[in-house]
Amino acid sequence: MSGMTITKKPLNVTFTFLAFADILGYTGLLKKCSNNPIEANDELNKIYEALHEGLEYLKTPDEKGIIKIFTDNLLLKYPNTKKLEDIEANDCIELFELLSYYQLSLALKGYFVRGAVAVGYTYVDEEIAFGYPIVEAHNLESETAINPRIIISTKVYKLVRFFADHWTTKGDVYTHFLLKDKDGHYFINYLAILYYNRDETNLPKVLEYLKSHKTNVEKELKSPHSYDVISKYEWVANYHDFFCQTYYPEDETLLINYENKSEFEFFRI
Repeated sequence: MSGMTITKKPLNVTFTFLAFADILGYTGLLKKCSNNPIEANDELNKIYEALHEGLEYLKTPDEKGIIKIFTDNLLLKYPNTKKLEDIEANDCIELFELLSYYQLSLALKGYFVRGAVAVGYTYVDEEIAFGYPIVEAHNLESETAINPRIIISTKVYKLVRFFADHWTTKGDVYTHFLLKDKDGHYFINYLAILYYNRDETNLPKVLEYLKSHKTNVEKELKSPHSYDVISKYEWVANYHDFFCQTYYPEDETLLINYENKSEFEFFRI
């Protein structure tokens, strides 16, 4: 406007990971209750509680990341580093842990998440989100991820591979947190957060979470979804069974029985 002067310090991009994720079937949920305020309020409160709980897992004590939520979309910038050489092996691992907690938390509430992670120079604050990694992560989520999985870009994988090869103490961690799908894309093995943080005292709780995850997947498999949507939940069921047979093969009660069950086609890096 004429006569108005806005003084603000120059903004600077930083080299960081950028995650974009949303909830599978969110548009359908909104449409289903769009003409019924009682159902709309019920769904609003359920999804608000699920998102609020999930977001709590993304908050770190040192506030290393920036979180933005709009509708069901999550934008996570992590960490706030300045140069490529500032990125460390721990940054990758912490990011995978945070996203695993977020994805698992929502899945246990019945909401399954799809997304992608890119890396590069970005700027994010309360008013603006700027940088190609934002576009790349969004495009990967909307065009490539397809199933309820958070995939990583080629550039992110190259960084992970570098850290896994050069930081031997961290290499085994990556083999837990990333899986390769049959289409060649790597995705975050979010159920691995249960195994990675296991001990003798919390095993009953871990099994409880896995059974709850199983129940929510089975519920969606029995729902009157279109074939395209059902195939996505079949993918989750396949992933769930792969994880359980890999880490808890002695407990067959954790497995999901469903039609069109296919052979596992996931691979650890």
